[in-house]
Amino acid sequence: MKTIGLIPARMGSSRLQGKPLKKIKGKEMLLRVYENALNAKLIDTLYIATCDEEIRRTMDAYGCKVVMTGSHHTRCTSRCAEALIKIEKTCNYTFDNIVMIQGDEPLVKGAEIDEAVKLIIDNKDIRIANLIGKIESYEEFTDRNTIKVVLTKNDEILYFSRGNIPFSEKDNFKYAFKQVCIIPMKRDILEIFTKFEETTLEKIESIDMLRLIENKIPIKAKLIKYKTQAVDVPSDIKKVEKILTNE
Repeated sequence: MKTIGLIPARMGSSRLQGKPLKKIKGKEMLLRVYENALNAKLIDTLYIATCDEEIRRTMDAYGCKVVMTGSHHTRCTSRCAEALIKIEKTCNYTFDNIVMIQGDEPLVKGAEIDEAVKLIIDNKDIRIANLIGKIESYEEFTDRNTIKVVLTKNDEILYFSRGNIPFSEKDNFKYAFKQVCIIPMKRDILEIFTKFEETTLEKIESIDMLRLIENKIPIKAKLIKYKTQAVDVPSDIKKVEKILTNE
């Protein structure tokens, strides 16, 4: 059973142009994500999936594996699906598991990626999982760039939203969680995603995983054990650097 890690990345972010190559404490964010993912023991091979030549050249220079994809993708999950097909044709091998690792999650460590991957390896009934983190401030809770997550009693994801869910009074975040974009899945889930049409809620919220939820594909949540910060806007870089300084 083989597992591949795929890091989708593109320069054309609407909120932070050139985001993958922005430097955090002197190192490109995408390189930080790649190096952290390399520490995951349950990932057999790791690739960056991009449509940008600048990313390819920069990451090639660091010895990272890069696969080029089309520029038409509006969802990172569909970019990963194209990348997987190209990689499998090149290596003449079919992977059993795919781990999608967003290129704007510079604080997620290899051990935590492994914890998420274990969910789909150890339990045949779990076909896809998603790391989540605790929301720790009202600012984070009301930030539309923070994707909020609502869970069932058995830690399956009911819904993702950029809105403030579940509703909470200020300073009360007992049930407030956020998506951390580390998503391991069985190979067939990636195939299913590309076969389904884009769904209404997916388009409204601009969140890939809602396509699966709207089609009744259960997603298991796994709570990360430490503070994380994704990078969506310039001010997030300073937040990440502060966390790194205090580690």
